Amino acid sequence: MSSSFEMIHKLQTLKLDGCQFMDDGLKSIGKSCVSLRELSLSKCSGVTDTDLSFVVPRLKNLLKLDVTCCRKITDVSLAAITTSCPSLISLRMESCSLVSSKGLQLIGRRCTHLEELDLTDTDLDDEGLKALSGCSKLSSLKIGICLRITDEGLRHVSKSCPDLRDIDLYRLFPTHCIFDFLSFRDRSQD
Repeated sequence: MSSSFEMIHKLQTLKLDGCQFMDDGLKSIGKSCVSLRELSLSKCSGVTDTDLSFVVPRLKNLLKLDVTCCRKITDVSLAAITTSCPSLISLRMESCSLVSSKGLQLIGRRCTHLEELDLTDTDLDDEGLKALSGCSKLSSLKIGICLRITDEGLRHVSKSCPDLRDIDLYRLFPTHCIFDFLSFRDRSQD
């Protein structure tokens, strides 16, 4: 399949959700599909740091990236993504459990155009939320099951992201964080 992409130079959207990648399968996409604006690798097995670090620097026009449940990627991939794709408007990386809280801080420092961010079930903590203050255009944030978040981090996001319209706090404990976030948000908009 990967050799077929060599003939489609102007391809802008590629969704490979649930595919299994073999050696160098993803690399051929990076060589051939340089016009991609949207790449979805959700639930793809076989996606590694080596592959992703090769592909993303070649995708200069990339605006949307989905690596949900790519469980082999680490801070190495996130560093490549945030360095190579600063114009991203959407990044989905739910359940990327090998990416550390320190790695997640790179998102807010380098991808300041983000409008949509899904960090559900990751190692996100308050420092990561503070770093997201650089994403002032953020309108949708999913941070469910991020058990290291407290009131402090939620307050910071509330005041730093004025366009935030959709926030998913699925199974976020303790629940007083949620009510504190909402009341702080209401007060800051008055």
